[in-house]
Amino acid sequence: MEGGGKLDGSLQPGPGIKRRTIRGAGVLLMSQAVRVGLNGVVTVVLARLLTPADFGLVAMVTTITGFAALFKDAGLSMVTIQRERMSDAQVTALFWVNVAVSVTLMLVLMAAAPWVVKAYGEPRLQGITLALASVFVLGGLNAQHFALLRRQMRFAAVAAVELGALVVGGVVGIALAAAGKGYWALVGMSAAVAVVTTAGAWVASGWSPGWPRRGVGLRSMLRFGGTMLGLEMLHYVSGQADNFLIGRRWGDAALGFYGKAFRMLDLMTGQLNGVFRSVAVPALSRLQTQPEQRRRHFLNGYSIVVALSILIISCSAVYAPEAVAVVLGPQWESVGPLFRLLAPGAVAAALMNSQGWLALACGRVGQQLRLALWVVPLTVLAFVVGLPWGPSGVAMAYSVAKVSIVWPVTAVMTRGTGVSVADVFRAARPALIAGTVAAGLGWLLRAVLERHLGPFAVLAIGGATMTGLYLGLL
Repeated sequence: MEGGGKLDGSLQPGPGIKRRTIRGAGVLLMSQAVRVGLNGVVTVVLARLLTPADFGLVAMVTTITGFAALFKDAGLSMVTIQRERMSDAQVTALFWVNVAVSVTLMLVLMAAAPWVVKAYGEPRLQGITLALASVFVLGGLNAQHFALLRRQMRFAAVAAVELGALVVGGVVGIALAAAGKGYWALVGMSAAVAVVTTAGAWVASGWSPGWPRRGVGLRSMLRFGGTMLGLEMLHYVSGQADNFLIGRRWGDAALGFYGKAFRMLDLMTGQLNGVFRSVAVPALSRLQTQPEQRRRHFLNGYSIVVALSILIISCSAVYAPEAVAVVLGPQWESVGPLFRLLAPGAVAAALMNSQGWLALACGRVGQQLRLALWVVPLTVLAFVVGLPWGPSGVAMAYSVAKVSIVWPVTAVMTRGTGVSVADVFRAARPALIAGTVAAGLGWLLRAVLERHLGPFAVLAIGGATMTGLYLGLL
């Protein structure tokens, strides 16, 4: 590809955007269903081959390496996705910035391994930290390739790469766990996913970087990326502070239970939002000169994501004990109550997270950053308040904090976008009402079923009935 060439292709505002958006959402939803299934299989197998302590050990390190992973992208993928025009020279410049940052992070994390051991008082963490740090370079090598695929709305290629990496990683992880390698199975799985993801992104995108040039407007792109990075850092602190606090205060087993409950929620709802975000941001970004069309498309997509999220969360919360018994096994029994305590916060998060699509498409990352500067400290403070009561106290604090900020966050996120607070809650209202009623009826049904049936039958019959009630009410 010629160095100064445009990378925008046919992605201009018009009917093609709608077709690509619908097609992309369909592809990603189908791939996500497969991904959830594969993740479920891997989770079930590993939960029986490994102990909660194994998961807790790796979670202690990923709390730190996950934060560092935010820097390897430096917020620059969103620059490539969101901008109306991007040249090959501009993407090349961003690629080399990503590579430089990821190499630096790898070296910093390796040097920090002794500190990680000291922070948790666990010597086994040094080897885990060194191993996970070594794959950081791969993230910098694939960031812009994935950004180009998403910018061009080539979601089938994205799905193929991610599913292929998941399959290979799952096979590696299960093989290592079956061989008795313990927590190293989780480390090996992460490394395998990173290798396959990078190779697949380069092949699928068909783009190769040249050498960086001057005069491509790098400063303005770095400014946008820096703001995006600051926002992602704050969100990460909010999302990982609970893991760090529980791991330090209550140990690896407690963190293993809490982390598994949170992971189940994220697997079902967080990734759903991620699917729609991948489609919505590039599509809405192409409608910056058509605010009414952008408003309509956003509200349509928002109502769908909220409806699906509430269905998943409400069914899972009502039948959490049965779901844990069937999927994870009896040794994970403590996950069920934690899942229920986290559920109200998950609903609140579903209402708020999807609003970020619109703010990003409108380029209002500065507004989002200012909002996060008061939301994140409030959330972390809630975790600290709940910590003396263990994982249950932290889970309850998470839900209280999330529910309490829904209204003010919505007011700030929609400002200047052409969408009002009333628009947002009007779009979410049917799902909220249907979810509340269906959950109440589902709870009564569960009380009857559990007296006569085993966990699998209760989960199958109760879940199907509750889903039908929800859809009928909706």
